[in-house]
Amino acid sequence: SRIGSITVMSIEKLIPLARRMHVCLGLIATPAGEAQNIANMLTGAGIRALWNFTSDEIETAQDIIVENTRIGMDINAGYLNLIEQLRILDQ
Repeated sequence: SRIGSITVMSIEKLIPLARRMHVCLGLIATPAGEAQNIANMLTGAGIRALWNFTSDEIETAQDIIVENTRIGMDINAGYLNLIEQLRILDQ
């Protein structure tokens, strides 16, 4: 299916395509509880780096790079940092 000009594929089609195209980075943005399963599929397809946008902790082999980004927490931390800096400016 498509969303605008972007093709959206099922994971069953994506994994063989990733393997054939030697994709090295996979992004994970799934509902809670699904990230590990997707991580296993992606690394099984040869993907060596994962960018995890979920709140789930994922476990991988040591040679897999994992970057965790917690959007909600990052936004909250950014907000608090901005508020603190504004307070300093107002002193």
